[in-house]
Amino acid sequence: MALDISGIGNVGEFFSQHYLDALLERDLKDTLARWATKKKNDKIPAPQDRLARLADPYFRLAARAQAVTDPAERLELTRDFHARLLEALGYERTPAVEVLDDDRLVPVLLSLRQSGQPYLWVVEVPFSASEDDADPLGERPLPAQLPEEFAEDASRLPTETWRELLDGPVLRADHPPRWVLVLAGSDLFLVDRDKWHQGKLLRFDLGRLLGLRDPKALQATCGLLHREVLLPEGGQSLLERLDEESHKHAFAVSTDLKFGAQKAIELLGNEAVRYRREVQKLRTFDEHDGLDAAELTRECITYLYRLLFLFYVEARGAELGVVPMQSDAFRLGYSLESLRDLELVPLTTEEARNGTYINDSLRKLFRLIQRGHGKGQRSLHLATADDGTPFEGALHATFELKGLRSPLFDEERTPLLRAVRFRNQVLQEVLQLLSLSKEGGKSRGRISYAQLGINQLGAVYEGLLAYTGFFAKEELYEVRDAAEMKSDDARTYFVPKSKIDAYAKKEIVSDEFGRPLVHPKGAFLFRLSGRDREKSASYYTPEVLTRCLTKYTLKVRLGEPLLPDEPAHAASSADGTAPPSPDRDSTQRAPARPLPRASSERLSADEILALTLCEPAMGSGAFLNEAIGQLAHKYLEKKQEELGRTIPAEQYQAEWAKVKYHFVVHNTYGVDLNPLAAELGKVSLWLNVLQPDVEAPYLDQRLAIGNSLIGARREVFPGHLLTARGHGQRRGQSKGQQNDTWLTTVPQRVPLRDPDAPLPPPRAAQRPGGHPAAEVRLPARPKFSVYHFLVPDGGMTAYADDKVVRDLRPEDTERLRAWRKALTQPYSEAEVEELVRLSDRVDQLWERWATERVLRKKRLSQPIHLWGQERDEQLEAGGRDASATPRFLTVEECEELIQERDKKETAGARLKRVMDYWCTLWFWPVLESGLAPTRAEWRAEVAALLEGGDEACAKLGEAAEERLRIVRDVTAAQRFFHWQLTFAEVFALRGGMDIFLGNPPWLKVEWQEAGILGDIEPLMNLRKLSAKQVADKRREVLASEELADEYLGELAATQGQGAFIASGQNYPLLRGVQGNLYKC
Repeated sequence: MALDISGIGNVGEFFSQHYLDALLERDLKDTLARWATKKKNDKIPAPQDRLARLADPYFRLAARAQAVTDPAERLELTRDFHARLLEALGYERTPAVEVLDDDRLVPVLLSLRQSGQPYLWVVEVPFSASEDDADPLGERPLPAQLPEEFAEDASRLPTETWRELLDGPVLRADHPPRWVLVLAGSDLFLVDRDKWHQGKLLRFDLGRLLGLRDPKALQATCGLLHREVLLPEGGQSLLERLDEESHKHAFAVSTDLKFGAQKAIELLGNEAVRYRREVQKLRTFDEHDGLDAAELTRECITYLYRLLFLFYVEARGAELGVVPMQSDAFRLGYSLESLRDLELVPLTTEEARNGTYINDSLRKLFRLIQRGHGKGQRSLHLATADDGTPFEGALHATFELKGLRSPLFDEERTPLLRAVRFRNQVLQEVLQLLSLSKEGGKSRGRISYAQLGINQLGAVYEGLLAYTGFFAKEELYEVRDAAEMKSDDARTYFVPKSKIDAYAKKEIVSDEFGRPLVHPKGAFLFRLSGRDREKSASYYTPEVLTRCLTKYTLKVRLGEPLLPDEPAHAASSADGTAPPSPDRDSTQRAPARPLPRASSERLSADEILALTLCEPAMGSGAFLNEAIGQLAHKYLEKKQEELGRTIPAEQYQAEWAKVKYHFVVHNTYGVDLNPLAAELGKVSLWLNVLQPDVEAPYLDQRLAIGNSLIGARREVFPGHLLTARGHGQRRGQSKGQQNDTWLTTVPQRVPLRDPDAPLPPPRAAQRPGGHPAAEVRLPARPKFSVYHFLVPDGGMTAYADDKVVRDLRPEDTERLRAWRKALTQPYSEAEVEELVRLSDRVDQLWERWATERVLRKKRLSQPIHLWGQERDEQLEAGGRDASATPRFLTVEECEELIQERDKKETAGARLKRVMDYWCTLWFWPVLESGLAPTRAEWRAEVAALLEGGDEACAKLGEAAEERLRIVRDVTAAQRFFHWQLTFAEVFALRGGMDIFLGNPPWLKVEWQEAGILGDIEPLMNLRKLSAKQVADKRREVLASEELADEYLGELAATQGQGAFIASGQNYPLLRGVQGNLYKC
């Protein structure tokens, strides 16, 4: 049984809540056992017993104190009790004074040192005269607290409150105490100097603790405050070790939830299929109007996110203020928590099993969360039946709820599930999966969402990214390696009934009754099948590693020393830039810009606030969330230092949340190949900045879907290189010297911002007219140069040289090889002049698009007021009138703004199609070899895209339309991403991202034929065939033309990516190095 911590306030998560609830008792076990042994053998009362004996003196004193108004008299009444309290906790009252840095005196009951440095101060505050208005830390030190020998020094006593002393001169001294224990009659406060300024402390409610006298709660109190814990004889403080353990075990509670979420999605999907077929009488798997597995998967995950979101915010109701959990009407009548009480209720009747009470309740709750409820409303019908009539039920004027107006709860975004009324038996099982631990030998325990932080939920979300939703086209069996049969993460394959006899019984997955697990035709499955994990590269980075990597990345960027005794400038390179990071000179990723100041100077608070950050393979956004939190702390620390003011500890968490919100809505960028990752990233970032009185952040313009390694850049080739031949001599060359061509030369980078120009003022992006100009002017492209994405590369369609592909499709590969050879011939002067003209048009569109992106950034700004900033700057955010009341834009309003801007085809859309065309040539489908464009056709189609878009291309003929269809299809499959186009405003205003961070996939880019064939024929993997055996089996496995085409598609994608990364023009620093995604 866990320790009872009722009466102990874990303010600001001093420890992780999961640790306090579930693991504290384990780590205090030895200490508690030692006390029990002394009690048994030596008849020495245990500390918790001595504490319990103070109950009667405490309540007598509390009653007396309320009749005394003079603080000095109340102090005198309190002294004896505080002395006995200290004794119970293993300390001895030794009144003294501590001298502050300004020579003032602080009276203490006890002062202990460790290694010659202040370690623990115990201070006292008299009992409050009123329980209702008690604010112990708002009291001031009294002259009566000074020891007799300092009685004449009352003038040196501080005039600040204890809270102000802790905020300032005590904990910001040159040598502050490690711990401060405040005895305040009815309350005890344990303050850690490293956490106080973040609004974190432990608060012990003595009235509750001594009133209940629960042994477990008293054990926890003594286990956290006793001298043996805070100041043991030699070695590290147990409390410091507990703090370390608090972080180490933060993920334990999320493991069961990850597997529960996967099963819940399958339940929701299959119920949607059943409802569509049996109730709506609609076709389910029809090729034209049937269900789409990908869309159903997306909607089921959205529904799951809604439930997890509500579990999270309800568990932290008072902290987040999103839902009114303090209202009995809401908590007992409408909350998701109230429905958890039904999770184990037997559904014994047909009506109970097949009714829709839970569905109707959830639908009502979702609408209430989305739309809100005013306190003056008498009633609000929120859910409707299939015929449009409202469900019964009224909300009375007992609570107020501000609608979130978030895409997550927007019914229009889940049209399939909106039409479904889930049966009670289905949703009860979903709630069980999300509420209870996995079934096993022991009884199932309830998952506490109060124990889950953003990182734990991120681990759950990330675990879903590698899964795929699909329909069973025929009856399917599950098979896996017999040695991994019991592993939840084992690689699983799905085999049709016609082939199951080839597998051993030990390789076939069984159900709970020992029978083969069979999925009927038409079943919806959401599973990790075959190589899904490797293909998605979805692996969650442990929180401790995320925190460490982020910490030292930020130290470098902020100009801080990496080590305590290292000078600040050592964290940066001699030229003022950060040490090597994912910049454009070495990778496809965007360029990291130089530090705004000389490397020997640290960034100011406002410069920190202006930093942009990006996670290029973001998954659930774990690194973004960690960096946002750390940067927000850095800003507040620096701003307090600059202003010479401090934020009261009880306000710090609220101010920190506001700064985090600023970073999320203005400065945070992310990219992921998986569309679901972008969606869950939005949810994770939103959860990280939830707070009252702000709108959900609109992130669609800065969280992008794409392959951050494959795309075009703003780079050019000098025109003369396009006419040069690889051999022979140009005029002026010495004999024997070979010519360079564009095929052997690294293109020249053309920045979107002059690197020598000063950065805009740190807060310019939030002020009208704060940008350098209403229209962005990009640095000029070198004369007579051509953009690299308008000319071919010798590595395109590299798979045409593969022997297996040549054997399978000899005519197509020969055609592609001839096409590539013709494509890479030297250009004529006339062709180069045409390419230069096209490049001029690209410049015009790029400049127009950069201006548009800057304008959008400005229009989408939110008026969040940050501590230390001038308020009028904030009122002007986003160009809104400072005389008007500032108002946050809703997500819906932001979407409408962008839709209005996108009504006409934008300059960015045209450029993207041109860049996608170039990327597609690296992956041109083998079976479409006959449509591969000549250089003239390519130029003509690019010219049409740049001048008139799709309408102009349609005039070029049917073949051109077919080629552009191929470009669209390949782009949809590969998700090309062009950094300097997609995030043009960052490169135009700041020259690139300030901070790149993350843990990219550590995967080699190589063709693994056995794995591909093993997905088609699992026996090849389960039997672990040799390379020769795999080759022998290839023809047999690929006898089906459909399977052969699937094989060729995988090969083209893998080898196309490998050739792109191996290209010296794309990744010059990786020449001669084996391709690995983390190096790019």
